[in-house]
Amino acid sequence: MRRLDGKYLLVGTGVGILFDIILQLFYNLVRHNELLPYDSPGACLSDLLYNMVPCLLILLSNYLVIFTLWSRFRRKPALWLKMTVDAVLSFLLLFIINRLFLVVARIFQPETTVDVPGTILYNIVIFMCVEVAYHVAAAYELRHRQDVARQELLAYKYNLLNAQVNPHFLFNSLNNLLYLIRSNPDGACEFTRNLSRLYRHVLEVRDKSTVPLSEELDFMWHYVSILSIRYNNALNVDF
Repeated sequence: MRRLDGKYLLVGTGVGILFDIILQLFYNLVRHNELLPYDSPGACLSDLLYNMVPCLLILLSNYLVIFTLWSRFRRKPALWLKMTVDAVLSFLLLFIINRLFLVVARIFQPETTVDVPGTILYNIVIFMCVEVAYHVAAAYELRHRQDVARQELLAYKYNLLNAQVNPHFLFNSLNNLLYLIRSNPDGACEFTRNLSRLYRHVLEVRDKSTVPLSEELDFMWHYVSILSIRYNNALNVDF
């Protein structure tokens, strides 16, 4: 999956902050039965900033597990296996984040505690959202690769057709036909029939991997006939 540049990383950070605010309101509703259980705007802002750092760390850890862990493997695992491993690693990193948060926070506030059920709820919601985002992005990436492959296939067929319908051979044949029309009308008719059969064969077999030997010999006969007329019957080939 393609890496995100700085612009998308900045957008992702903004979405993460907005996501933290929504999660905080959701947590307040579940825990306190109201969206804003605060006495003042300062208390609301303090609580939001207090929970923003671990929330962003949880979001980052889930992103690293879900988006980047499997990018190193050529063969993608089954969906159930990927989601199981993602969930186990997600909650393992949640435990580590909780412990680190306690260690750092207790340096400034020794009485700091971690609401374990609240962090588990945060992690479940974030994990589900990031997992869905991954599969949406993977579907978009697959569709983009299919479009690129389809365009490359069309370009390949076009180049192959150009290689088969050699313009130099065609221009030389038309010049020879113009000369034959004036000097040898019967030969010009035979030349035109062989030339049309030659290019009809090229167009008919361009999408085939194999052709019958009889058709290939017929193609060679028409080609040699054109060359023979071109060189005034000075070229003779035995089949």
